[in-house]
Amino acid sequence: MKMNEHTKLGRQAELSESELESLKHSLWEIDCPQVTVKSRSPQNSCTFKGAGFLKQVFSHQLIFKFYANAQEYSRINRNLQLGETIPDEAYYDLTALDYKGRLWHCERILIDINRSASGEFIIQGTIPKITCEGEIPQEVDCKGSRLEIRVFDSVNIPYNERTLTRKSVARGVQSSKSMSRNAWKFKCCTLDFLLVKEDEKLLIINVISSEKCISQYLRERILETLQFILGYPINWATSHKRVGHTTEVTLCSPKQRSISSRFQPPLILGGYLVNESQVFRRLFEKYLQHVINYDQPLHPLWSQLNAIYEASNGTFIDAHALTLAVAIESLLSIEFANLGELTSEDKNAIEEALNYVENWNGKEGIKKRIKGSINGLYSIRADDKMRILVDIGAITEEQQQAWKKLRNTNVHDYQTHKLKHNKFVIPI
Repeated sequence: MKMNEHTKLGRQAELSESELESLKHSLWEIDCPQVTVKSRSPQNSCTFKGAGFLKQVFSHQLIFKFYANAQEYSRINRNLQLGETIPDEAYYDLTALDYKGRLWHCERILIDINRSASGEFIIQGTIPKITCEGEIPQEVDCKGSRLEIRVFDSVNIPYNERTLTRKSVARGVQSSKSMSRNAWKFKCCTLDFLLVKEDEKLLIINVISSEKCISQYLRERILETLQFILGYPINWATSHKRVGHTTEVTLCSPKQRSISSRFQPPLILGGYLVNESQVFRRLFEKYLQHVINYDQPLHPLWSQLNAIYEASNGTFIDAHALTLAVAIESLLSIEFANLGELTSEDKNAIEEALNYVENWNGKEGIKKRIKGSINGLYSIRADDKMRILVDIGAITEEQQQAWKKLRNTNVHDYQTHKLKHNKFVIPI
């Protein structure tokens, strides 16, 4: 990790208990003696500096605001055209040094620039995610790695453990304790998991590893896995990671979860499964094992599943059906890329067909189209892969036929209402 002047002093990246409580209730705010936003454009070296603050507003959304001297800066204006993608040079990177000495970083943000009555620039904007790094002094014994994720949302999990809560007031004159069955504890992928539902609006995910190094995107992989098994996104708000002596705190502006989603998880929580926590653990483990070592922020499998979930929030069921059909086709390409590979005999047959058409004396335009269709035979169709999955018992014949009908109707006749909406209903 690149060391800055604050980590060299051994400062940790930590959130106090009072800060965690404030974050839970969207009340967190911290003054920053120095805030800097710097343009990402190589042609525009515009940098704004000044004093301001970081703050939570409604629903745990993060914002920043600071004031900068008008005489020290110039701004390059560039008007975007209708339909133009926002270019990278329109974004800024933010750093903020708070009064506790923590240095926060945020990349690729858009900023609003206004003038105050006194002529100062007022720089403000929203923060999707912001991170603070630190280091524990080397003389402190730090073994293994830890990750804690806090979710300020109503999330239901399987339970297999109880937690004990002790409360006392008036210096112990009056005290009480209570037991709650609100925890899910298990081992998976050499990691120890403990998920505790503290209350209706707080889930704490604790992960412990004996290794000195953990996957760079372990947080993302765990949240993706939970979304897969529970059937909705886990919109986390804070995370704390320690790898050896290195610490990292990240704050996030979570999305608001829709309450109208039609998306269904693989298993229904609370569906009276025998050993429910073990069944969900096995499903969790299988998915996490598949994705844990992926070295990019978002796994392609999650991207398709999330697209289906987002489409299921809409009132227009045809859009959901279209997204579902296309997502399955994409997953076949991503996860089953080598399924149904052509034999040498098949490839030779395609080559002979191409040679035959090449010697045909027909119109060049038609010849080109025919050759394009024949070349498409080198790629295995999604329907062919689905047939193979049926043959090996991975899916049923009914599932393959349902996908084929849904896909063909919606891709080729989207919004023409040739498929009755009652056909979308899955019988229970």
